[in-house]
Amino acid sequence: MISFHYSFGEYDGVTIYEAPDDTTAATIVLAIASAGHLKSVKTTTLLTVEDTMEVMRRMGEITFRGLTE
Repeated sequence: MISFHYSFGEYDGVTIYEAPDDTTAATIVLAIASAGHLKSVKTTTLLTVEDTMEVMRRMGEITFRGLTE
């Protein structure tokens, strides 16, 4: 866990943590939620600047032609 913050609004708290991959992150969330102490959980993946630059580089290599009906 990197940090935990109480908040006002839809959710009462925000936890920022780092995991080696999405599967590990999902396992952590499910383990915490399964204890029954949380009413709801929402996850959001954060990208580093480096990850975002890699996404944009890859995006430039593909062409999206749209969907056909």
